[in-house]
Amino acid sequence: MGTIQTVNNILVKKLPYVRPTVTQDVRKLPKFLYHFTSAENADKIIKSGKLIAKEEGSDFNVAGVFMFDLENFVKNWSKLFIDNGEYGSFNFFNALFTQATKGEKNIACFRIPTKRLSKNMVIRDQSNLINAGEKLNFGEDVSELIKKVDDAELYRIYHQKGHAIEFINPADVKINKEDLVNIAEIPQELTTYVPGKEPLESAFNTLRYLFIKQPEARILERI
Repeated sequence: MGTIQTVNNILVKKLPYVRPTVTQDVRKLPKFLYHFTSAENADKIIKSGKLIAKEEGSDFNVAGVFMFDLENFVKNWSKLFIDNGEYGSFNFFNALFTQATKGEKNIACFRIPTKRLSKNMVIRDQSNLINAGEKLNFGEDVSELIKKVDDAELYRIYHQKGHAIEFINPADVKINKEDLVNIAEIPQELTTYVPGKEPLESAFNTLRYLFIKQPEARILERI
């Protein structure tokens, strides 16, 4: 059973963290992972030849390079939202565009082969964090929830259960200029956090443009 408590004046239902049951034949990682950033930052990444891992304590209190599986992002992140009553709601799918570009108008996407990544890569289950009452508050009472990660090879289990997952590589990631998929201008409405529970069609259209004539376009055709 969970408990109800107030965190930063927001009612939060604290539920136990539930790890999905392990089954056979579901440990295979996606062939590629994706990293979204601003076009300006993408240029710096290509020149440096690497994605620099964030230090522990920055942003979400977990060290590493953050990436996504595109199918999981489209199917599961688009269903994930926070509802804070009088404070409004926001959808995580929409929010990622805002977070990635940080106010800039152009978004870039890198396609990264998982074979290039660390064997110590982990995943974080955002759906479980929200269900556990994390609510994007960064006090001591939720700091351990935010840092909760699992073995990346368990990804398929979480994905099949409809959870929104992010991958975290513990070290810098080598980047080649060929890894840049595309650059797209995002709609004005996505330059700031948009209130609402539903994913925006403009966010889907931005992805369609990023992956136009790319193999990943088939994922977006099913939307």
